Amino acid sequence: MKRNRRIAQGSGAERGLTLVEMLVVLVLVSLLGTLLIQGTGFILGRYAAIDRIQRASSLAVLREHWFASTVAAMIPSQIETRRFVGNDRAFEGVTLQPLAAEGGRPVRVRWHIEAGRVLYTEPGSHTWIVHGLRDGPSVFQYADSAGAWRESWPQEGSRQLIPRMVRLLSSDGRVLWLAHFALYPEPVPNYREQF
Repeated sequence: MKRNRRIAQGSGAERGLTLVEMLVVLVLVSLLGTLLIQGTGFILGRYAAIDRIQRASSLAVLREHWFASTVAAMIPSQIETRRFVGNDRAFEGVTLQPLAAEGGRPVRVRWHIEAGRVLYTEPGSHTWIVHGLRDGPSVFQYADSAGAWRESWPQEGSRQLIPRMVRLLSSDGRVLWLAHFALYPEPVPNYREQF
């Protein structure tokens, strides 16, 4: 008799899942699937937001690098047509690192602010819109040898051919871009002779 009971219990364990057990399993699988899909959607949304921020910041860094590289490669000159000149709205000078022309050759470039945008121009190339200014009117300023900031260059009575630094200020006084002149304060002697 005990033997028959063991056989009966063994055959009961082999009969499978009941309908209620199957429904519980389906509900659990559905909940896990829903959580997985929502989690994936959340992660993809965050990734897209981070990607947008990364692209915008990369573009901002690239714009500032363009500004800094053209300014750093500007060379001083005593020749009137090649001298560095600037005011609060624009500056021009000869650089060895232009954006469009072949690098290493002296090219006269111009950075200027017009209609709420920072523009870049060089001969034989179209004008590039480098940056849109959302903060209202901005200005360029130039640092002299004492570190004082001026709104125009050259300065009367100064023997400096190029400023120490140039910066772009927003309307509320924040520094948007800052660039140092690599050949400041004293240029290599042959620059004075050739340029």
